[in-house]
Amino acid sequence: NELPVLKADAIKYIMTFRSVLPNEVVVSTLPQLIRHLQSESAVVHTYAACAIEKILIMKDSNNQAIVSGGHIQPFAKDLISQLLEVLERPVSEENEYIMKALMRTFSTLQELVIPYLGVALPKLTEILKAVTKNPSRPHFNHYLFETFSLSVRIVCKSNQVAVKSFEDILFPIFQGILQQDVQEFIPYVFQVLSLLLDYTPSGSLSDAYMQLLPCLLAPVLWERPANISPLVRLLRSLVSQAAQQIIAQDKLAI
Repeated sequence: NELPVLKADAIKYIMTFRSVLPNEVVVSTLPQLIRHLQSESAVVHTYAACAIEKILIMKDSNNQAIVSGGHIQPFAKDLISQLLEVLERPVSEENEYIMKALMRTFSTLQELVIPYLGVALPKLTEILKAVTKNPSRPHFNHYLFETFSLSVRIVCKSNQVAVKSFEDILFPIFQGILQQDVQEFIPYVFQVLSLLLDYTPSGSLSDAYMQLLPCLLAPVLWERPANISPLVRLLRSLVSQAAQQIIAQDKLAI
């Protein structure tokens, strides 16, 4: 925790000149950047997270990522745990740069992130519960929901049985968001529900979706422009999964 200004300047140097420095030099800084996530200085750990995120999206001359999941797998556990630990500090509990770095880490690791989700997802769920009560950081919230969406895609595309586990965790929170009309989060809820529906095995649709259908047709939801695209996607996924049930139960009657 000594010399925070000097450390912040050094990290900023890496960020500023990352496209000029040799790729191998830039990639070699990742372990040290992860170490600086432990800094008590909000500036230092934020700069470190920002630098990590920017390095993870760098491309080479062939438009290929210079960092693959295999590159960061050896220190993935430390990276994820350090990012989550920063989010527990009062000074950075809704730090958008930390959450963006976490999202990018999940995206880079893909299936390699699965062993760490058992620890990460419960913590992210608690964060989601907290921000639902008082949404105040739009970018942070966006990256949080994107991280959940990535988790659903990564896990459920190879293990559709896991859809039920995600539903058990997320449905109570989503129900609260819809009942309390948390407008900032409703489009995200529809998007995640669409994803879950897309990966739901045939014949195992939860009754909760059918109970939700009449609410999705409420005019007030369609009056908000931000809801329209995710609503259309959700309805399309629902009809694709449960067309016969919808017709049989006359769920389209308003």
